[in-house]
Amino acid sequence: MPSTTPSSPVVSRDPEVMSGAPVFPGTRVPVQTLIDYLDDGYTIEGFLEQFPTVDKEQAHAYLRAAHDSFAGPLAPTAAELEPLRRSADDYEATESLKQVMAGLRRERPGFFLTGSELEPIFKWKLGSQKARVQHHLAKNTEDDIINATRAAFAATDDAFETEVAMRVASSVLALCEPARYCVFDIRGWRAFYGNSEAAFDVKDYVLYHKRVSGLALELGWSVQETDLAIWCWEKGKR
Repeated sequence: MPSTTPSSPVVSRDPEVMSGAPVFPGTRVPVQTLIDYLDDGYTIEGFLEQFPTVDKEQAHAYLRAAHDSFAGPLAPTAAELEPLRRSADDYEATESLKQVMAGLRRERPGFFLTGSELEPIFKWKLGSQKARVQHHLAKNTEDDIINATRAAFAATDDAFETEVAMRVASSVLALCEPARYCVFDIRGWRAFYGNSEAAFDVKDYVLYHKRVSGLALELGWSVQETDLAIWCWEKGKR
């Protein structure tokens, strides 16, 4: 996220409020707190739950203004990614999960996942944040999970582009079909587009996926491997 602070009314400065740090108007919440939450992988909804004095439109307005002030990113090249193929701290864990999913796909026609099989994927993607979304996960019955995952894996690419929008869903697809799909993550997006967009939609995923797929073809890697190397590249720039 750029260091430039968008001007009022997106943010407010008052020497008597948070020592003059830029805050969301009408609150004592520094705008940097939102950036820190997004950089740590939290969603904008998670931020708003923790800071209810900030409304959704304020948060989105700040992100839009910050994006407009950004000078432009330097996207990674294939040459820069090549030494990063296995550099992620969780590379071995990722490969292990991919092997488990590949085994399930071989054994299970009409592929689907159960709740217990999704658990390690959620832990891999969300880490310590998993507890924050546990109440959402608990709303789904086992039949809900089986039917939803079966439909997702049976869908064509066109159906995927119109129906799957969540970053966690992209993680499930990337681990189960690494040759085709990548994880939709703030770090990866920021590597190409510079901003920490929070309210991703499917069009954003398609745009990002095309950039990753192009590099994957150049490198001769899977789309998922390329995406993980991009994540490491962006992390190294911070």
